[in-house]
Amino acid sequence: MANKRKVACVESMTQIDKMELKSDGTEIAAKLEGNESAVKSQISIQDNPPAKRSRSADSLSDVKVATASTSAVASSTMMDGQLHVVVNSTSEATQQPIGTALPIHPFFAKHSTTTAVATNAVLSNLPAVKWTHTSSVLVATYLSQPQTSRIASFDFDGTIVKVRGNHVHAKNADDWTFFHPSVPDRLISLHNQEGYRIVIFSNQKGIEGNDTRSKNRKASFMGRVENVINAVRKKAEKEGVPVPPILVFAATGDDWNRKPRPGMWEKFERDWTAGVVVEKDKSFYVGDAAGRHAGHKPGASKDFADTDHKFALNVGFPFLTPEAFWHSRTTTIPSPDRQDIPRSHHAPHPTFDPRRYLRDDPTTSANVPPTLPPASTQPELILFVGSPASGKSSFARRHLLPHNYVHVNQDTLKSRDRCIKASEAALQQNKSVVIDNTNPDRSTRRLYMNVAQRVGTKLGREIPVRCFWFLADEAVCMHNNVYREVMSRMGRDGHWEEPVRASSTSSKNKPESKPGQGLNGVTVRLPIIAFRNFTARFEPPGEDEGFAEIRKIEFIPEFDSDEERKRWQIFYV
Repeated sequence: MANKRKVACVESMTQIDKMELKSDGTEIAAKLEGNESAVKSQISIQDNPPAKRSRSADSLSDVKVATASTSAVASSTMMDGQLHVVVNSTSEATQQPIGTALPIHPFFAKHSTTTAVATNAVLSNLPAVKWTHTSSVLVATYLSQPQTSRIASFDFDGTIVKVRGNHVHAKNADDWTFFHPSVPDRLISLHNQEGYRIVIFSNQKGIEGNDTRSKNRKASFMGRVENVINAVRKKAEKEGVPVPPILVFAATGDDWNRKPRPGMWEKFERDWTAGVVVEKDKSFYVGDAAGRHAGHKPGASKDFADTDHKFALNVGFPFLTPEAFWHSRTTTIPSPDRQDIPRSHHAPHPTFDPRRYLRDDPTTSANVPPTLPPASTQPELILFVGSPASGKSSFARRHLLPHNYVHVNQDTLKSRDRCIKASEAALQQNKSVVIDNTNPDRSTRRLYMNVAQRVGTKLGREIPVRCFWFLADEAVCMHNNVYREVMSRMGRDGHWEEPVRASSTSSKNKPESKPGQGLNGVTVRLPIIAFRNFTARFEPPGEDEGFAEIRKIEFIPEFDSDEERKRWQIFYV
């Protein structure tokens, strides 16, 4: 009868690189990666009675590892006086026969009186998911990655998997099921029969922090990824076909890497293709954030977002929804004209497309102000009216400041009272002024009309006030809002750069910032509430307010380089 000895109670996480059991069977050594999950597992060792144990090679024993969601089986061999243990795991709670398998979610950590020693060695016959977290991208690789020109790419949640129930977010590593029963078969055939490389691009904001909630979310995501990979592996092994290599990218922040922005794709193309040119017209991306209308399937509400569709447009891939892809047995790329069909599995084209916007622009002549007033009628006051990020400041810099207009901006001066005082002082010095604020309602605009009247009375002449009304709608402005942050963070090589943060709150250590910008010259992205507040307060300017002219300014972006133009045509929100 075999004896059992409890060796360790450890915390479950993601992967085991190596375990070694000394010849006396009392110590286990393991390389541990991570310590974030609260799931507990117990290791027990079943071996021959001590009296009958042989110290020669070929002496075997079984190590069985079981958790709430996983089980692992380890074979061991006596070599050079030591018993070497190889752990193989499955995604079932029952113990399985010894075989080559992927260790799914647990990491093993020392939690007993038994000695646990980390080792850097990795067993070559233990296929494991390898995790790296650089900047704001978490990357998982499984098996050696093929260098192929065709990419089958997917979102993860709501596309590869769904939760077990009606709730929105997964509760733990086991809260998942395949989105459709065909998922594992299709992934296998995409690689083995159709020659695609399998890549997942997923937004996973909220897993980057060091707080308990973030750590639990990270453990849940990593566990679900490994469980999915293990299920696909088991399916392939059962059918006796090669297991498809899988590569996963997860954006953990709200920056250039978060979809629909193409940062994850650029990282893949730069670091993971080995120079192989991707055939974008023969590749595709599948995701559930497609911008579909309510009723696209019986009882369905409209999609929560369209970021997956926009990500595909940014990358240049044909786009499919999960329903359209998994329900088909063959990979059929839809033609662009089919993607605008309302209430279908196909995605309608985004309402705002920056590429189409540039093609369909009104003539640039509409953006040029009339001839500046002659010197005899100076000074004048120009009052801007428009949403945040509607192009007001850029317009002032290009068309008014070169003519010595005094620039008055509340982002710079920090209060409305200071803006009023600055504009009044400049007008009294016979200088023209441009008020570069949103000025959404009549009451706000009246404050500056009063300034012109007061100064005009002192100077003994009328000071004309012109209104420049910037017409960009909310979609354009929210696009510009992210674009200008992105451009301020781009390095000379065209790659996103995280701003360097001050190491102290002392003003001596704070990097200098430009007006209207954050640290290190990084433009601060405005919250959505800033746009909603403007819309709620907005009153169209009227001639009865006393303006000498109301000039409507269409938003027509002006670029200093082709790179700026290229970046503006990307979907950001």
